[in-house]
Amino acid sequence: RHEALGSLLFDPGWNAFKGTSDQKAKEVDMAAIFAPSDKAVVSYFRETESGHTLINRYGANVADPFGAGLLQAIDSIPVDKLEPLVRNHMQMSFVSAVPSKFELVVNDARDPMHLKKEDISHTMLANNGVVYVMKKLYSPARYESVIAPVMFDDTLSVIYKFIEDLDYDQYLLSMQNKFTLIATSDSGMVY
Repeated sequence: RHEALGSLLFDPGWNAFKGTSDQKAKEVDMAAIFAPSDKAVVSYFRETESGHTLINRYGANVADPFGAGLLQAIDSIPVDKLEPLVRNHMQMSFVSAVPSKFELVVNDARDPMHLKKEDISHTMLANNGVVYVMKKLYSPARYESVIAPVMFDDTLSVIYKFIEDLDYDQYLLSMQNKFTLIATSDSGMVY
């Protein structure tokens, strides 16, 4: 679980990184990031439903948000709303994220991410981990599950905090099950 609003799994610039729960030194195991290429990011926000939702919700005041203003529209998205997208591309263990183990890499719902070796554009090795530059951006389940409308609606912040704090997201992120989530507005919670 993340402890702070906008927190990531690890600081990509931290050279004292210790990745796995048994605190192995970085010489034994490092982090991995599946960083989407610029083209993949642009494609995601222009062509996917999740990308459109984010731009329409937070970049609506930008002129031509799906054209020349796309980068400004993406920059308008609050950090806490982008956090799940970034976290979904981070892995605590490089050893568990080598291409031969791609089928075992999971997303925020613990479902397979469906990574493919052919989706790797190139790889960069850093002091504290490896960066796979990918031809795809992998949407988190949080953007596609019943949690998404609650997460993106500012009038439902209380119920979203309950979902987060009480770990109900672990159930609601399931894409194999069908859920109906009835959410009470913040003003309704007062009564």
